[in-house]
Amino acid sequence: MKSLAVILLSLLTFAAYAGTKPQDQKEIRKLAFDGRNISLINDEGQCALARSDDSLLRLDVKWPCQFSQNFLGKAVLENYLSADIFMVQHSDRAASPDTNCTTDLQAIRYFKGHVELAPVHQVERCNIRRWDQKIFVGQFDW
Repeated sequence: MKSLAVILLSLLTFAAYAGTKPQDQKEIRKLAFDGRNISLINDEGQCALARSDDSLLRLDVKWPCQFSQNFLGKAVLENYLSADIFMVQHSDRAASPDTNCTTDLQAIRYFKGHVELAPVHQVERCNIRRWDQKIFVGQFDW
């Protein structure tokens, strides 16, 4: 009887996990960057960066979006060759029974006094806390 209860609890836990969406994780939508506070907002179904100087930069990633996170749940800000780079992402879970996702990634950098957007990079992956530095910097010409 005890074994049946353990098996049932395991199945319920797995079912709950399988039904989660990529956005069920804590979504990070605020970040200090380029000496300003920036937020991700919905701009007619597209993700946009709203900066504290009241400027708006529309991205090529759909809403809802979030900043890429590390294992501690903090937004990742990479520094490479004197450039600060962060990434915004949007994930869509595939139709059931598939458990994979399509994730659109767009890197943004502040380099030589300018904010630049990389083209959107698409990956077939749900685990959005394991991007290495190459995916941040590899989208730009250096």
